[in-house]
Amino acid sequence: PELQAMEYQEPVELQAETPPPDYRLFSARAVGGITFLGSAIGGGYALATNFSKLGEHEKARTTIILSVALFVAVVVAGFLLPEDFPSSALTVPIIAVYGGLASHWQGKAIKAHQEQGGSLVPMWRSFLVGVVSLLLAFGVVFASVYVVDGVLQPNERSIDFNQSDTVYFEDDVSPEDAQTIGNVLTQEQYFGFAEGTWVDVRVDDDTFVVSLFFEELNSETVTWSREIGLALATAGIGPPLTIELRGAQYEVLESIEIP
Repeated sequence: PELQAMEYQEPVELQAETPPPDYRLFSARAVGGITFLGSAIGGGYALATNFSKLGEHEKARTTIILSVALFVAVVVAGFLLPEDFPSSALTVPIIAVYGGLASHWQGKAIKAHQEQGGSLVPMWRSFLVGVVSLLLAFGVVFASVYVVDGVLQPNERSIDFNQSDTVYFEDDVSPEDAQTIGNVLTQEQYFGFAEGTWVDVRVDDDTFVVSLFFEELNSETVTWSREIGLALATAGIGPPLTIELRGAQYEVLESIEIP
């Protein structure tokens, strides 16, 4: 029998499968959830971690710096904005921004990571990161409040009146004078309302300074404040005595001198 020639076939080169990435990324939804719990601190950490895992270390550092700056700006705004300013006006945009940045900057990389067999950070860990960020943010805010109070109201003591009103006074004011001031303010009906209010009292160059706080200033408020000053002087506070009329941001709107 004739031998049939065998057709030559080139050897097939076996290609090794690419192993899946050995790191995990935060999903865009996880970044938004972490920001919801832990503010810009948590969101910045999640974004920066993704950048670092993807080898973009410069972007990771920039994200951390900008997130810390944003968090500080929000804390400062919290001290400057009126008390009735809705906090959601600050927090909701930040959550949306971080979730959007994760989708815009990292969405394709996250998708490619999953297509290569890479895993995402599990939800329980994302939640834990958010909680830790929340605790850190609270710690920073409480420390800031403590420092600010120490700067604005050094060595200050207080006496409460009518369960909702307070006289804050410094060391150069005696508790007896603070008590007298509170009694006069109650008689003059500056104290005694359900929502409560407060005054600051100090002594500058042998002059008593009593700071009253008003949401708005008008001629009736000025007249009433002068009457309060005269009543305080009659009760033995000063003279000389200065009544400061301050606004919601602690700014001096007007000063009334009681000689």
